[in-house]
Amino acid sequence: MSQNVYISNQELDRGERVEMVVDIYESADTVRGHETNTELEDTRTKRIIQTQHSGIRCYKLTVVCLGLLCVLLLAAIIVLWFKFTTERDQLQTSNINLTRERDQLQTSYTNLTRERETHQLQASNTNLTSERDQLQKERDGFYRKLSELGSGYVDNYTVMTGYSSDPVQN
Repeated sequence: MSQNVYISNQELDRGERVEMVVDIYESADTVRGHETNTELEDTRTKRIIQTQHSGIRCYKLTVVCLGLLCVLLLAAIIVLWFKFTTERDQLQTSNINLTRERDQLQTSYTNLTRERETHQLQASNTNLTSERDQLQKERDGFYRKLSELGSGYVDNYTVMTGYSSDPVQN
């Protein structure tokens, strides 16, 4: 049997008004002396206490699981940080080595370019020198033929061209 008792708008000693609702649950069997349903009530009370304890256990288990997950997450972060740091150091070392190799290749390229230009200039100089020598021989040959033909023609040639018939003077 359930009985509701309402106490409303009572004035308290301090002059405040408060509305209060009080539920009173009474069982006829419990009033008579706790005879028949005592075991049933004890079972209900045990169930409520067990339910409360199992609820607390669930919360404790949840907290422990979350704690373990946090520890695992922290361990994973530390491992990944060490791996990242190691890989970053390796990449920096590789970058330094590649930069040095690039600089060496650039130096080699510059030296090879200079050598090629030097060889080209030497070859061009050799060709020009041999061409000059050949032209001088032809000129000397023309002067000899001219001197064989006669000195009259040589004097006219010298006057017209400004060159003397003597190859040493030119």
